[in-house]
Amino acid sequence: MPLIYHVITDKEIGGAGLFLLHLLEYTDPACFPSLVLLPEDGALCPLFSRHHIPIFPIREVPEASLSFSLFSSVAKLLRRHPCDLLHAHGAFSAKLAARLFTKAPILATRHCDTPFSAFPPSVALYRRLTDATVCPSLYGATRLAEAGVPQSALFSIPNGYLPQGVPTKEEKKAARRRLGIEEGALAVGLCGRLAKVKGHASLLAAARRVLDEDGRFLFLLLGEGPERQALQKAARELGIAERVRFLGYSHEVRPFYHALDIHLSASLSDETASLALAEGMSAGIPTLASDCPGNRERVGEGGLLFPPGDEGALAALLLSLRDAKARRRQGALALRRAALLPSFRDTAAAYASLYSRLLREKAQKRT
Repeated sequence: MPLIYHVITDKEIGGAGLFLLHLLEYTDPACFPSLVLLPEDGALCPLFSRHHIPIFPIREVPEASLSFSLFSSVAKLLRRHPCDLLHAHGAFSAKLAARLFTKAPILATRHCDTPFSAFPPSVALYRRLTDATVCPSLYGATRLAEAGVPQSALFSIPNGYLPQGVPTKEEKKAARRRLGIEEGALAVGLCGRLAKVKGHASLLAAARRVLDEDGRFLFLLLGEGPERQALQKAARELGIAERVRFLGYSHEVRPFYHALDIHLSASLSDETASLALAEGMSAGIPTLASDCPGNRERVGEGGLLFPPGDEGALAALLLSLRDAKARRRQGALALRRAALLPSFRDTAAAYASLYSRLLREKAQKRT
């Protein structure tokens, strides 16, 4: 059976790490046995271990795509135990090691829509180190093609998601009790890493405006990350700390979604196919999202969009959903949209087909 190495350098648990976790949960290990190479001191190590996914922890790896320690560790492993395909989730250094020390095809998944340099040497190097690229959004694939990556090497495979189900009245009450949400509160939730790009700061600024007009709102932030202390300080300085709760990371997200009245993504950029947006919509929750291309593509007609970083526009949308009828209407649209999105089973099947294609093409070249 072909052996696949997945390489990811994320240390916090975010969309890329959760995507990889769920992808492997739905990939048949008998057909595509996999090993995940990742930083030893990151939060993903114990998470993958708990789900019985084989890992190869790497010591002293920075959370960066380019590092000598990553290159050295991957090169040593490849010389001892070559893989048949390397799947990079970022990890430029791992792709370089694979190109130098193995003939295995190299697949990259671009989990964010960061600008890809059109500077010719950069494109040439990317093409040399990458046999195929998966973009979870059509927009991302278009940008890579415009930068010079061949269309024949680009594949659009939308991220799947885990449906959360629409809660019954009893389930919703239980979820709200579990999170300590008082009766009558309007619970607004954002699920994502506490990182600047996720737009939590603009949400807090919008929350201040909203609470000035309606004190029933309660803001729940699910996730961990480097901005936690700065965001907690900002909430105190804005005078809204009592109406903002930092819940930390939890792999059990269903109670979170079931407790909410409104769900949102405030990302400033970089989104491709948000897992959290799809999960929230699948629970029938009114959904708001910043109008970056990946979010626009993901939400479709299932949510309301606002300009990234525009706390005034976000506050206005939140206040427009004070009415229960408006929330029911938007929740129905969100649920309808979620039903059109692929599951992780669909995504895993698409990746399995691509793995087979790349391995087949490599074998044909050898002959």
